Amino acid sequence: MFKNATTGPTRQWDEITSLVAEEITLILGTLRAERRAFMQYQKARAEIERRARVLRAYQWMDHRAKVARTEAQIVDQARCGKERATREAGVTERNRVDV
Repeated sequence: MFKNATTGPTRQWDEITSLVAEEITLILGTLRAERRAFMQYQKARAEIERRARVLRAYQWMDHRAKVARTEAQIVDQARCGKERATREAGVTERNRVDV
């Protein structure tokens, strides 16, 4: 009789703990899956941001090089223009002297 009295509450306790453990296990599994998905999302987002920074740096360097080339072309054109103007001025002076 004493044995039967303790097995009843013990059995109920075991059933309750096993049900709670199953529910907690299911909830923990869901939470772990959500956490894993969120971690993958964060990792992908961080990689995209890193690549965006690298792209911006590359574009900045590329534009900087283009500006330097354009400035060099402008300086060369200005030199050529001055030389041409000097040559033309020399030609007109010679023409004046010749006339």
